[in-house]
Amino acid sequence: MQAFEQLEKEFGEFIGNPNTVAVSSGTSALHVACEVARTYLTDDVTGAVQPRIAVPEYTMVACPRAACMADLKPVFIGCLNNLQMNMNLVPDDVDIVMAVHIYGNLCDMEYLHTLTGSMVIEDMAEVHGARPHPSTFAACWSFYKNKTIHGEEGGMIAFKNPKDVQLAKQLRTLGFDNNHDYYHVPRGVNARMSNAHAELILPSLRNAQGSISHRHIISNCYDQHVPIEWQLPMCRFPWIYPLRIKGMTWHEQRELVDRFNDEGVAARQGFKSMLQQAEYNSAYSEGVTKAISLQHEVIYLPLSDTMTHANAESICHSLMRHAKIVIPKLTRIE
Repeated sequence: MQAFEQLEKEFGEFIGNPNTVAVSSGTSALHVACEVARTYLTDDVTGAVQPRIAVPEYTMVACPRAACMADLKPVFIGCLNNLQMNMNLVPDDVDIVMAVHIYGNLCDMEYLHTLTGSMVIEDMAEVHGARPHPSTFAACWSFYKNKTIHGEEGGMIAFKNPKDVQLAKQLRTLGFDNNHDYYHVPRGVNARMSNAHAELILPSLRNAQGSISHRHIISNCYDQHVPIEWQLPMCRFPWIYPLRIKGMTWHEQRELVDRFNDEGVAARQGFKSMLQQAEYNSAYSEGVTKAISLQHEVIYLPLSDTMTHANAESICHSLMRHAKIVIPKLTRIE
């Protein structure tokens, strides 16, 4: 068995679903899942037909880009205060819903499936350890080097229906079928996972529970030192440590993160509204207000398998020191 096949097998056991397909990245996982879903909606292979897919407005740009690569038309959905997609805004006439679990917090998938009869694709890149909803059409993961389960790069798809696995495996290899006779399944791409990448991911997968437990410990340490009013809802599957500083401006957000980066701390700004990305600023949307008002208030701090309590405490002390300088309107910082 090749390493990527071993990874498919072991990851399937990890999530309780054997219908797994390893691919080259998390973006490729979303793209191939969208392509398979597309075949249920249209026989067109030219891209002229564009089924509609609901995508969170507050998310990583890979999500709508993967949908667009599959010639789907994104409909952006506004978010709640917890940064998750507001499912009540999902239109009845979309064909697919892409649910993205943001920053280690889970969307209410049970509620989503009661709201819509559309196919659902779950982006699980930031909630390693969680299992997708049993009614979800496809779930997708990234194994990029900063994820809980990681290598240098890679991705995985798990399908509800075993019959979709074969098509996904063909699509990831330029549409070659089992005969390899150069009659290609339409719309295939080069999204194969290399054995070299799989060999890096396998040890991380085998240590996943230990890694998740350790990240909970470090996350709890952050909780003890970060003002409670800055804390977002508890992450069930910590990946990074997000926080929201209400009233923080774009310039303050950027300076705060730059100060951390200058110290070698991998803090990052939060996602930005997809409607403020050049390629989507004229896109159709539902309920878009919240993401634009929240986007400059969110940063996140690092979590990793090797971090200690002392590391987290040091980062928190730096956070409070920098915040007093960068955000002068914050008059109450203990």
